[in-house]
Amino acid sequence: MYGLNVLLYIGKADRQTFGTRIAQESWYSNRNAREIGIYVGRLAGEVQPTDDEWSENISQAEKLLIYSHVPACNSQFINLKNDQSIEDLHVLNWGSFGDLMSEVSGRRWAGKFQNEWHNEYNYQPPKA
Repeated sequence: MYGLNVLLYIGKADRQTFGTRIAQESWYSNRNAREIGIYVGRLAGEVQPTDDEWSENISQAEKLLIYSHVPACNSQFINLKNDQSIEDLHVLNWGSFGDLMSEVSGRRWAGKFQNEWHNEYNYQPPKA
């Protein structure tokens, strides 16, 4: 329906291994299960976050990526607007990132500037 090698789902593995998280989905019931590719990403930085900070960071990155990419099998976060919690978030996808954009900005996709950008195209002339 969506074509070959299309992004279907974005999820996080919080406080569990990637193997445990991936096994929680029912990919095996997909009629093309042998053709499904899984990409794994990691947070990177100079400072090691606490477990709670890591959970918050990965949740925010997941939220922004789902909102900006709208994968077919994700329904949460697709109506996100003016979410100040991710306004200053900047996600960089390096290496092999499939259909993900190489760079996603919270200001562009879910911040206060998102409405300004959309208003340019939703212009309605003043009523006489």
